[in-house]
Amino acid sequence: MESLFSIENFIAVIAYWTRGEIHDKKFMTRNLYTEITSAVLILLFAYTASSKTIDHAGFENVLFMTIPGHRKGASAIAWLIPVAEYIVVLLLLFQQTRMKGLYLSLLLLGFFTFYLGYMILFKKGLPCSCGGVISKMSWPQHIIFNLFLIAINIAGIVFYKRKVPAKLIT
Repeated sequence: MESLFSIENFIAVIAYWTRGEIHDKKFMTRNLYTEITSAVLILLFAYTASSKTIDHAGFENVLFMTIPGHRKGASAIAWLIPVAEYIVVLLLLFQQTRMKGLYLSLLLLGFFTFYLGYMILFKKGLPCSCGGVISKMSWPQHIIFNLFLIAINIAGIVFYKRKVPAKLIT
């Protein structure tokens, strides 16, 4: 499996476009948008997964407070979430699995947004368990951030359905 994010592929796309072999600027825009969307999601999920892994005890603690009386469930979720985020990163890295990665990232973002709504309604005083700089956002800021990510994720799925021509993938 070769990643579409390689320098060679980026140069090939630019070369085809500058030589006039790709005449459809809408195609280039869609392709570039999907690449940027995937890169943003890869950075986001790699960052949050590694933050949760590095400070696993802190992440698990917040989940214990969120799910009172369910220590075993919170402990399992504290491992499942970063693993799912790492899986999203791996799926998004490769052209062959990118659509699955976009759908899984959309599912996770939807779940996280639902969780944020729950936190606002029922657990206002608890800290965010996202990890890193993202956990410094207020709950409303976090929901807006997640809704923005959901919107670009959906657009990435829509634009991805227009496949990259085979000759552009080395």
